[in-house]
Amino acid sequence: MKILYVNTTQGFVGGVERYLHSAADLLSDQHEAVGLFEHSLRGYSDFSSVFNQTFLYNELDEDGRENLAEEVNVAFLHKISDPELFELLVNNFKTILMVHDHDYYCLRHHKYYPFLRINCKRPFQPLVCSLCSGLIEKRKGRIQPIPLLKRMQILKLARQTDNQIVLSEFMRENLLKNDFSADKIQKIHPFYKIQQKKSEKADSSPAQLLFVGQIIRGKGLDQLIDSLQYLKNPYTLSIIGKGNDTAFIQSLIKKYNLEKRVCLEGWKSNVDEYYSKSDILIVPSRWQEPFGLIGMEAFSHHLPVVGFDVGGIGEWLHDEENGYLVEPGNTRALAKKIDELISNPKLREKMGKAGFELVKTEYNQENFVERFNKLLKELDA
Repeated sequence: MKILYVNTTQGFVGGVERYLHSAADLLSDQHEAVGLFEHSLRGYSDFSSVFNQTFLYNELDEDGRENLAEEVNVAFLHKISDPELFELLVNNFKTILMVHDHDYYCLRHHKYYPFLRINCKRPFQPLVCSLCSGLIEKRKGRIQPIPLLKRMQILKLARQTDNQIVLSEFMRENLLKNDFSADKIQKIHPFYKIQQKKSEKADSSPAQLLFVGQIIRGKGLDQLIDSLQYLKNPYTLSIIGKGNDTAFIQSLIKKYNLEKRVCLEGWKSNVDEYYSKSDILIVPSRWQEPFGLIGMEAFSHHLPVVGFDVGGIGEWLHDEENGYLVEPGNTRALAKKIDELISNPKLREKMGKAGFELVKTEYNQENFVERFNKLLKELDA
């Protein structure tokens, strides 16, 4: 079967692109992979190596679009910002939409109210959501108007796809709340390659804490920095990522005199090195994480996780089993749980092992391939 993988960006940006790349790579033994993108990043060759062919939408002429429609069996949609492209796909292909986040039904993307920093539970409502967002957003470092009619059109087209994949029950409920059809929604767990067991530390160096993600307010890195003042045990923190809040985070690091303990490493295409030398992953998210893919990465490297109980995180982070779930926004409680793991290496090992077993049994490649192929078969019937 020939699958068309569609996304805004050709190249590694974040979790969406890593998921798409990994899925195409895993399924390539059984299905031919073709990529269709709105634009490309520099140095995208590593990303595109898993595809037999790749195309940019604005470079495809009418004949090229028709040829794709004739040759491709299923279009696997990820992020799409162009309603014209979305409509073409819905009208000419059998479609599976992977819903990674809240973009389709939240004008602010993050599903929480500005200034109040309180998570929103409402479904999309044009008037209310327009007032909440002010119909402005920050894109590419600039304040720009939100194209409301365009966003509403994209939401309508998203509902028209043949099937939608979600990673959590939390996201299923969000789609149902926003008038997606229950019989079209499929939950398929993500998958991770099993990593070698972490080697034991031979020295008495401080515990290595790790944060991986975009440096934006929704990811809550500022909450993690704030919690560090309450830690009683020695530690260092590596921050992997970049984003609009970098300058703000640097100011907090300076405010708390953490320059010798906290290191901003920037964005890395491969973070295995950091997982291998770390002891605990922290997920201090403020926004309602649709799933929290980063937790599975940590578990696959035998790391326990401490995170706030928002969105879908509680569906895989089992309190006192493979880490600690903490009341959202409670930085003192976050510090207390981090301290407990810093001071107890055996507990870290036990929780890391429990997380690893969860990935091994539930979030493995075999389960993903079986469930995805079943969906393809139903769609092709």
